[in-house]
Amino acid sequence: GGATLSACADENDPKTWVKRLDEPAQRGPAVQRLLRFFGDTLSNAKNDREDPKVKALLNDIAEPLTKQYTGGTIADEKTRKELIKLLADMNDPRTSPALAKAFRDYEPKKNEEDVKFAAQATKNLAKDGKLTDQGLIDALWDCFAKFRASQTNSINLVTDLHDAVLAVKHTSYGPKAV
Repeated sequence: GGATLSACADENDPKTWVKRLDEPAQRGPAVQRLLRFFGDTLSNAKNDREDPKVKALLNDIAEPLTKQYTGGTIADEKTRKELIKLLADMNDPRTSPALAKAFRDYEPKKNEEDVKFAAQATKNLAKDGKLTDQGLIDALWDCFAKFRASQTNSINLVTDLHDAVLAVKHTSYGPKAV
């Protein structure tokens, strides 16, 4: 049964921690652990995201972590911020739904950090030619359009959103900008 399985779970296998994301009590520690896995794997690969080990890890974690963020299951703000930062660092198109959610959920002085990370990630995806998710493209624009610099304490956020919009330069932005 399930008990035997978790007793011999391999703590050094990211998949073990991916499974634990579904248990509310384990969610925070699992995000922490996967964050460390990603950091270590990337640094061992000398920051080369094309490295097979980095790609293999992303194949295991990008989608489950994206689901955690989009599901809104993370009540703890610290964990949520660490999660969106991790997702943004992945520079992986599969994280697009999470980045889009950060834009859609934007509220002044509430989740500005999430939006900042999402903007930086979207800009990087655009620069790498990996931005294909129309939902993310639209969410970025809608967030940028409703954004009021006066409502934020973060001038950087204004810049990040602006830079992301410029990097994306999507055809759908033309008519909206006018």
